[in-house]
Amino acid sequence: MNSEPKPKSIHAGHRARMREKLEKLGTEHFADHEILEMLLFYVIPRGDTNAIAHELLERFKGFRGVFEAKPEELCRITGFGEHSAALFSLIREVARRYFVSRYAKRLQLTTTQSIGTFIAPLFIGHRDEQIYLLCLDAKKQPVYGGFIRSGSRASAELDFSVVVATAVSVHAKFVVIAHNHPSGYAVPSEADISATLRLKRALKEVGIALLDHLVIADPTDPAEPVGDYISLADSRLI
Repeated sequence: MNSEPKPKSIHAGHRARMREKLEKLGTEHFADHEILEMLLFYVIPRGDTNAIAHELLERFKGFRGVFEAKPEELCRITGFGEHSAALFSLIREVARRYFVSRYAKRLQLTTTQSIGTFIAPLFIGHRDEQIYLLCLDAKKQPVYGGFIRSGSRASAELDFSVVVATAVSVHAKFVVIAHNHPSGYAVPSEADISATLRLKRALKEVGIALLDHLVIADPTDPAEPVGDYISLADSRLI
């Protein structure tokens, strides 16, 4: 019988060393691939997540691309399964909600610029058309904000009943809606304008004013995280 000990894998103790590094140095000393591989520890109990992290960054051209990728795209990476895709989607949504909860209560959204600055970053990572609803109180401070509809890369349908019911339930005095054009420019279509005018009338019947509708485009400059936007109110289209 051969009693010689088997050579240890080069990955033996790697996870423990990574956690020790985290405790001693903090995340600011971690490279992008190290952050990703540690996240994957929680959904991949065994195996080399380092290789998966490197492949993610290479395939999706960086950290931002990884978290903007669709779950089905992520799952094409060898070793990256549905649980991992769910975790990454959840992290992206947590980041958005953190942004909203941190800044919303401090804001008075009284200008187009302040509204755009608040809303536009919420569309980062959305590659399909989405509709965002923002409800404001009498002081124009946010009382509710959330995505109310998603669609295809080309369109999303505005549900008037959802907007009105949500605004009434939070006692809103003003409403702003926004939607993105993932594959085009921030130019409202005739359908956008028509739907907005109908929504404006529906809200008026319950004593709520439609303050604006923003159309937000994807950034054309890869260095810019947020794209341009157009206000239908400033354009005198509503």
